[in-house]
Amino acid sequence: MEEGISAEISEAVETIKTAGKLYLANWYPFLIIGLGFGILNELTNAMMSIFNTGSFGIALVVNIFVSSFLTMAALNVSLQIVRQEKVNLGRAFSDIRGKYLLYISVSLLSAFAIVTGFFLLILPGIYFVTVFYFADLYVMMGKNTTMDAFKSSIHFVKGVFRQVFLCLLLIVCLILIPMAICQNIQSQHLLLSKILMLILSIFAAPFASLGKVVLHERVKKIKNKLMIKE
Repeated sequence: MEEGISAEISEAVETIKTAGKLYLANWYPFLIIGLGFGILNELTNAMMSIFNTGSFGIALVVNIFVSSFLTMAALNVSLQIVRQEKVNLGRAFSDIRGKYLLYISVSLLSAFAIVTGFFLLILPGIYFVTVFYFADLYVMMGKNTTMDAFKSSIHFVKGVFRQVFLCLLLIVCLILIPMAICQNIQSQHLLLSKILMLILSIFAAPFASLGKVVLHERVKKIKNKLMIKE
């Protein structure tokens, strides 16, 4: 049991390392997309300051409806890289055409299920965030309906739930720990905190998308080793 968990943790670490290497080797398109995330983050903060609200719900809605466009592009770039295609940022954005509304519907339903799960009980939230993790990716991979995207994600995670959860947890920690540090120094160094948060938003969001695609590919290999039928 301990050896199995140790191997799964090692696999999760290797997934993050692979994503990091691919990110560094293809930094330019991710930097462009990341700058978009950074600008959007600053505009969102400014709007929330103007309207004097710090509502998580407002931030979530803005993230889903506005930053989804950038996330979709980041996923497309990541798919190009993993498939060893020539990276084309223009094509990554043009391939969004016809998928935006479907992506939004998948994101909204996922967010609702996850937030509800965490609000009611922690375990359902963990379950939903894991089994629905690849739903938005399947939209970018050509699924034509919301149900197809969710069913594909649930089916894909079946049998490798723990592996997916461990890697997802590691990705989240890599993002949340620096954010917590920035929040901790905000009271004493407001300007420094804002600069660090801007840098984090530029690099974290594209890396999260690349990590998801890399994890998807590695899990496919894991399932083949475990003889789990796709």
